[in-house]
Amino acid sequence: MPLPEVPYGTPRLHTHRARGRTVLELAGEIDIAAALAIGPSLDRMTAAPEPLVVIDLTPATFFDCSGLRMLRRAHRRITERHGDLRIVCPHRLTGRLLAAAGPPRLPAVHATLDGALGPALTDHAGSHAPPPRTG
Repeated sequence: MPLPEVPYGTPRLHTHRARGRTVLELAGEIDIAAALAIGPSLDRMTAAPEPLVVIDLTPATFFDCSGLRMLRRAHRRITERHGDLRIVCPHRLTGRLLAAAGPPRLPAVHATLDGALGPALTDHAGSHAPPPRTG
C-alpha cells in the first residue's frame, strides 16, 4: 500500500508487516526533531525478544547524524535481543553516511525493500519463525 503524501520536512513513522518482519518506513526529514518524535515508538517496536525489523528510508527526504544515532540505537537494542535489523536506503548520499557508520555499528544496507525482506520467514508447518541464532 503506498504512503499518502507527506509534506516536505514532516517526519512520520508508518508500520506494517511483510514476510514475517515488522517494516518501519521513515518519511520526511529525519533530523534531531524527528529522532525525538520517532525514538519512543522505535524503542517500543524493538523491545520484544528476537525482533525482526526492517527500517525503510525510501520515503525519507532528509537524513542526518541524529537519524544515524537512532538507527545505531535500534541496531544495538535488536542485537541485544537476538533479533535481526535490515535497512533499506536507495538514496546515494544517505547511503554514504550509513556506509561510513557500517558494520558492526549498523547492518548491511539494501537498495530495495524486496531485497531487504528476502524470502518469507516460515518453518515447516508454515508459521512464521525467526531465523536460527548464530554465534
